[in-house]
Amino acid sequence: MTFRDLQTSYIERLKNGGSPCPEDEAEKIILEGFGMDRLRLFTSQRDQAPAEGLAKAEGILAERLSGRPLQYVLHRAYFMDLELYVDERVLIPRQDTELVAQTAEEWIEEKFGGAEPGSALCDGDNAGRGMPKPRILDLCTGSGALAVWLKHRFPGASVTASDISPKALEVSRLNANNNGCCITFVLADLFGSSASPKEDGRKEKAPWGPSSPDDGPAASCGSGSSGDRTAFSGGRGPSDCSPASTGSPLAGSFDVIVTNPPYIPTGDIPGLMADVRDHEPHLALDGGESGLDIVRRIIDQAPRRLAPGGLLLMEIGEGEGDAVKRLAEDRGAFTDISIRKDLNGLDRMLYCVRKEEE
Repeated sequence: MTFRDLQTSYIERLKNGGSPCPEDEAEKIILEGFGMDRLRLFTSQRDQAPAEGLAKAEGILAERLSGRPLQYVLHRAYFMDLELYVDERVLIPRQDTELVAQTAEEWIEEKFGGAEPGSALCDGDNAGRGMPKPRILDLCTGSGALAVWLKHRFPGASVTASDISPKALEVSRLNANNNGCCITFVLADLFGSSASPKEDGRKEKAPWGPSSPDDGPAASCGSGSSGDRTAFSGGRGPSDCSPASTGSPLAGSFDVIVTNPPYIPTGDIPGLMADVRDHEPHLALDGGESGLDIVRRIIDQAPRRLAPGGLLLMEIGEGEGDAVKRLAEDRGAFTDISIRKDLNGLDRMLYCVRKEEE
């Protein structure tokens, strides 16, 4: 069978299997199975597909047709310009969340300058000496997409990421390490004290790796050090983590808080697409009866952890904009409150700034 025929066959099988993007998934499966890049696939359309690569590609396709998201099958997802490891411990990063990343980037550049040499955002012992560096917190970090990308974009920033799920923190620490980012990770229930691992209520099909991370803050750096090693099944690159035991959970205040919290109403979970409902962690999806349980808590607690003039950016669900804006307004601690829309014109993000102290 030629690559052209194989690709046509995979597109048809994926389409019949309910894939929302069969052409893209067929290509990715072939590239992974045969160890090719897109250019080689394009120039090899008339070539015969080798049997050894075909067996691997067929295995990937079969797993995808079983309903498992392709990102979990390949243990790979992309966010902005980063490649991230993902599995059933975390949500798959989506383009919706890139609005939060891009808005944070613009605000940080305006307030603190760019990441050029000598600025407060450039890494290095001599960079930005005496200049304030932004303190960034990523709540409900999951895969670490926001935290890792912001640290990647602004190496001189101080970045902390927290999650109530110890299993999610295993993945986010791996992604920080693989992308060479030094980030402090905290197991916590939002801004509260350290959460107990037993609070992790994610629904999983298999024990994806270990379940005993550190209870306190842990700095994960991409140095390949010989500190605490966390073993993962699958994935790419090293899995070294370098824990630090100093400090208390989420100590101090932050200039920017970004978050993609659970915001789907409990009653809507059964109606989600099967690959989301049956495979992605419900703890990261379920926002309670109204969808706003965690959103409300974040809006209530964030002013106590934001520096005066600090920014809160929170992803929300479509149709939740009016209710979320009212919550922020009623809190009385924010100014410049607005709901930003995504590329489809749907409510997607709360933008608000903590009032300056009188």
